[in-house]
Amino acid sequence: MKISAGIRLLVALCCLHASVYAGETRRVVLVTADGVRWQELFSGFDKTIVEGKEGAALVKKYDAPTAQERRAKLLPFLWNEISRKGVVIGNRDRGSAFRLKNPYRFSYPGYAEILTGQYLEAVKSNDPVRIPRETVLEYTARVLSLPRTGVAAFAAWDIIYFAACKTEGAVVANAGYQSLPEGLASGSLETWNRVQFDILTPWDSVRDDEVTFQLAYEYLRLYQPTLLFLSLGEPDDWSHEGRYDRALQSIQHLDRCLQKLWETVQSLPDYRDKTTLIVTTDHGRGSKKKSWKDHGEKVKEAEYVWLAAIGPDTPALGELSSGTYYQSQTAATILRFLGLDPKAFNPAAGEPIGVLFKGE
Repeated sequence: MKISAGIRLLVALCCLHASVYAGETRRVVLVTADGVRWQELFSGFDKTIVEGKEGAALVKKYDAPTAQERRAKLLPFLWNEISRKGVVIGNRDRGSAFRLKNPYRFSYPGYAEILTGQYLEAVKSNDPVRIPRETVLEYTARVLSLPRTGVAAFAAWDIIYFAACKTEGAVVANAGYQSLPEGLASGSLETWNRVQFDILTPWDSVRDDEVTFQLAYEYLRLYQPTLLFLSLGEPDDWSHEGRYDRALQSIQHLDRCLQKLWETVQSLPDYRDKTTLIVTTDHGRGSKKKSWKDHGEKVKEAEYVWLAAIGPDTPALGELSSGTYYQSQTAATILRFLGLDPKAFNPAAGEPIGVLFKGE
């Protein structure tokens, strides 16, 4: 049977409509916390990996009888607000899993998977090279014809400057010890832009998380971007140093950042009840006393990560107890929240995470 051009057009339009989600979200804030284990997120302080005087001090500060009490001590905002009103994925102890597709289980491949929606075979090191395909950040800026300030990435780790976009300058990208692009800094944003060089960490490639947060926070208030990416780095670096105390402190700092971000977007008319917050990590870590400091291709269980989301289109399901999802689904999820077609972005990308959308 011959199908008319009009019918073909109608079918195509219906398919396009079916792939686009018409929700309340108009803006997305994506936050990553480098190398935060699912174990700490869901069970809090892990006393099996510390000992001696340090262990005793941490037990006194962070321990509690149950996993629920320990995690609420460590991440009170995530568990009292995000979990209560949104969705948290990845507690393997309850039958939920959130996994990497890439086999490398370290940072750049993880960020590439988050931002492009797929495991990129070309990204197999942490070398400072430009990402080889368009990211969800620059795609959003291009398709929505946003102004220069409409999409931004602020990161503690300097390599995110190269991971944020394939085409340099496609979005505002500020990572590591780097000044903001000319003409963008003013007021409090300029202050933090200047003092970052006086607040140093032990690592040349990783800026202080609080400085990175404040830069992103002041940028959000000043420019109110459609898509903001904040990438914190210290949990991973302190873990590599074997400083479990500092790693826990940096996780607590993450929670405070999430609370301030969420309370701020709910206070701004253009963001209030129109913003979805997504929080995740780039890779997992080992699960034992000797392996928790590390991650990588040879580290067992480092492929297990987690994701949390809250917003006007996300149901209040709380902590999931079933299902396996993948980090490669994050990019498509962001685009669906923004009413864009994920397949037009990258046909190889993972599907949007349906459980994060009401009515799915």
